[in-house]
Order: sequence, then structure tokens, then C-alpha cells
Amino acid sequence: MTGMAPPSGDSSRLQSHRTVAPQPGVLEVHWRCLCVGCILIPPLAAAPTPSRNFDSVSKVLLISSLVPSVNEQITQHAGPDHQVCVRPFDLPADERNRLLAEHDCLVLFPGVLDDAAVRAAANLQLIQLVSAGYDRINVQLCRELGVPVANNGGTNSLDVAEHALMLMLSALRRFADFDRFVKAGRWRGIDSGSHTFTLNGKTVGIVGFGNIGRRVAGLLRPADMIWAHDYHLIPLGEELRRLGLTNRMGFFLHTPMPPRELLATLPVHDELMRGLSSFDLVGFQTEIDRGHFCRYLIVEADASVRETRGGATVRAFQRTFRVESHPIGIDTAHVERSAANT
Repeated sequence: MTGMAPPSGDSSRLQSHRTVAPQPGVLEVHWRCLCVGCILIPPLAAAPTPSRNFDSVSKVLLISSLVPSVNEQITQHAGPDHQVCVRPFDLPADERNRLLAEHDCLVLFPGVLDDAAVRAAANLQLIQLVSAGYDRINVQLCRELGVPVANNGGTNSLDVAEHALMLMLSALRRFADFDRFVKAGRWRGIDSGSHTFTLNGKTVGIVGFGNIGRRVAGLLRPADMIWAHDYHLIPLGEELRRLGLTNRMGFFLHTPMPPRELLATLPVHDELMRGLSSFDLVGFQTEIDRGHFCRYLIVEADASVRETRGGATVRAFQRTFRVESHPIGIDTAHVERSAANT
């Protein structure tokens, strides 16, 4: 159980559940506290909240648009002390609100609940969303009413990561185009390979490093190269090293690198620059940007910088890496020709 916070000051009851390993499966629910791998959103600290006792939860309402077989998969994990009532998502509002007032816990999919339903659910011990998103439920109102809300974020992250790899292969091999050509009888539309690419040996770029990004990184082989682009992914290299990845990794900053005097005014400038040192190659648009970075490392991190052809080899933060400048742009004429021939 990860990322879980108690809805009141007493965390002893929930603390003991942290060591319980969730069973395999996307939709399995740990019914003792009705929260597996979820982020529990506690009520506002300033709001008067009733005591929440998850061990007292016995009457569970499952409102779901899932097919009956999936609903059964969820409910089969209920303990002998739980009475589970299953209702369709499109049940009338008055019946829904009446059921909410009669139950201890709501398990909901999709995670959509209007304010009237939230107010009808004011006595619930927990609202458990089967889905990851909680943008269609008024979390602020739930806090004010003292009703904890939990989502199921990250449970299917491996499946989505595998799907991401499948889409990479599909894009490189142009599966969608070829499928359309074959169905239309356009056999000549399948070219000799000049517009398709082999996945082996390619560099993988990860934009964002949440549950999905971490899983994608974990599926890569040690020989794969990972590229991160721009400032929002500066911490990526250090995080991947912490996870045990030894892959070659590169980082390219598309924005200017500020001078050392300006960079050092940031509250966490040392953490950011230490993060860049986790990459094997750090690239910049211009020699000026590269010089600003190297100057910072020399002054602030006592780094050694050895200038070589095409850049510099740097030793800083107990790592050795390359720093180079590579001005990049878009060949608009080539893009236009490619688009016309597609």
C-alpha cells in the first residue's frame, strides 16, 4: 500500500495495512481497508470530521458501468463480514442517493459523482474509486464533509507501459498505414522500407516520469539508450540511476542555460545540477550555454573539466560525463517533401 494517509490524526489502524501485498490483477481490491496502491485524500485538517473506522465497514455499495464479469471479479475479494450491493452506474439519482445514505463504503467506476450524491454520502467511511482519475468528483466538498476518497492510481501502469512500447513499434513500422493500404488493395503503398524503421538500437525518449514512465524505463534493455529533453526532465537521470538502471542516458536542454551567477540564486540549484550529472551526455544549443554549465560546475561543484574535440569531459558529483553543444532545428523543406509523399 503506497501513498496512503489517514483521514484523522490516528494512523495506527491504517499503518498495519502498509505491509499487505496486493494480489495480481488490475481490478482486485483489498477489502480490509478497501484501498490497494491508492492515494487516500484526507479531509481538511481544519474541518470537523467524524471518526473513520475502516474495520467497521460492512455494507459496501458498488456502482459500476463495468460488465458483470468484471464486477464479480471485484466483489469476489470481499471478506465474509462485507455485504456488497452492486448497482449499475445509470441508476436513478434518487435511488442512488438513498443507497449512499444506507452504506458504509462506496466503490465507484467510473469516478463520476455529482455534488448532490456527495452530500448524500456524507456518512460514508470511504469513497473508493476503481479508476485512477478523480477530476470528476468534488474532492474539496468531500474534504469539507470529512469523507475520505481513494483512487486506484498506478495499478495498471505496467499494462499501459507495454501498450506504449507497442505504439512505438507500430509507429516505426507504420502498422496503421499498412493496414489501410492492404484493406484498400493498394499493394504498392507498401514501400521497400525507406519509410519504416527497425526498433532495435533506437533511442527511447521518455517525456514525464510518473507511474507509466517508470514502467517503460523498467521494460528497456540495458543496451537501450534513453534520451530526456528539456528542463522539466532534469531529475529523470538521477531517478533512473536510483532505480538501478545502468543504460546510457542523454539529456538535451532546448532552452538557454543561465550564467553561473544567476543559476546559483535558485534555491535547489545544486540538486538540479547534480541531476544533470547522472546523464552520460548533456547537450546544449550553443557553446555559450555549454560554457555557462561548465563554469558552474567548476566554481560550485569543484569539478574538473577537460576540453576535447567537440566538447568537454567533466568529472563532477562523483560521475564522469560528456558536455557538448549541438545546435538543432527543423529541416522544413524535408518535412514538407515527406508530408507530400505520405
